This record gives sequence, C-alpha cells and structure tokens, in this order.
Amino acid sequence: MPLMETMRVKILDLEQLVRAAKRISHAAGYLELGMIPQALAQLEGVKDFGPFDAAADLIRGEAFRSQQRHEDAAKWFRQAAQKFANPLNQLALIALSQCLRAAFQGIPSCPHSSGERGRPNRLRPYPPSQPETR
Repeated sequence: MPLMETMRVKILDLEQLVRAAKRISHAAGYLELGMIPQALAQLEGVKDFGPFDAAADLIRGEAFRSQQRHEDAAKWFRQAAQKFANPLNQLALIALSQCLRAAFQGIPSCPHSSGERGRPNRLRPYPPSQPETR
C-alpha cells in the first residue's frame, strides 16, 4: 500500500474515532440531564465505536436502567463488563447485578418477591422447588 493511501486511511480512522468520541460525550451529557431518548439517539446508527465501544454499552445500560427497563439494561451492562478490562469492569458488573435483582423483584415467581411461587418465567423457567410449610 502506498504511503499516501496509508496516511489517508489513518486520517479517516482518526476522524471516525473523533466522531465516535463526540457521540459518546453528547450521549453522556443527555443522560446526565435526564434526556434519555436523546442520549440513545446519539448512539444510534454508529456501527463501530472502536475503543469506546464499552463506554457506549455502559451509557445504553444506564439509559435503560433509568427507564426501569432492567432486562434491557442488564444486556448492555453485561456487554460492557465483558469489554472492559479488570478492574474497570466492576462498575458494569455492579450495575448488572442491580438490574438483575430489580428484574427478579418484578417477577411473581421469583422467590425473593411477594408474588406466586413456582410459576415459570423468562429469566428462570424452572425455579427451585420450595419445601412446603404447613
């Protein structure tokens, strides 16, 4: 590959990284202001955030968690935790556990909720059997 082509490719990559960083920065700002749809809109349409991919997943998770969409948030926090290196993934793992706990609390068959026990659900199709008390 000729030198000029190599330089052109690197400049395009750099421009893409700058655009991705700006999108993430804007999304984080909207999230901080509580403007969730605008935050998510900033992340739409970008196929590759490059080294900022985990940060984009984390912002999506926070956006869905603020909307009480815990299962959706858990998906994004799980992806962020897998992409971040230790110990930076701890924030995503803590958020993931909080979302899973909140999702289980809203499910009637969850043993930690006050609803019916033993009914199958999406997250736990076969809950552990509970000893009957009389």
